[in-house]
Amino acid sequence: MPVAATMISARGRRAPIPPAPPPSFNFDFFVSTTGGTGAGTIGDPWSLTYALSGGGGAIVPGKKRGIRGGTYDAGSGNWNFGSAVSGSVGTGVDNIDSKVVFMNYNGEHVNIINSSAGAADVIKVNCDYVWLWGLEIYDNG
Repeated sequence: MPVAATMISARGRRAPIPPAPPPSFNFDFFVSTTGGTGAGTIGDPWSLTYALSGGGGAIVPGKKRGIRGGTYDAGSGNWNFGSAVSGSVGTGVDNIDSKVVFMNYNGEHVNIINSSAGAADVIKVNCDYVWLWGLEIYDNG
């Protein structure tokens, strides 16, 4: 019978072992608040809008995007994840192998907002097997 992992604190109390940190990633492409439609490298990052539109066809299952810290504001619109960024089930829904991943780069704080008072959803997701990891998403209106 499996036993739940525990640790003993300095005061002798049992406590659950904290979950492992997320794996370190080798990012394939980068996004920043000052990005455009360039190469998607750390020195020539994409804008979030360009990445969500498929990055000129470069976003395919299994590729990972590192989103640099900052505030990404959709204004009166919204951020739309379309079918151009869909991943696939791959070896299973819980495995990262064929997913499309958008993750904060090196733990940087990423805010994805809509600053227009309730005019639209912050994010619309019209795709499959996309993972958003370490991003703070909210309506600032």
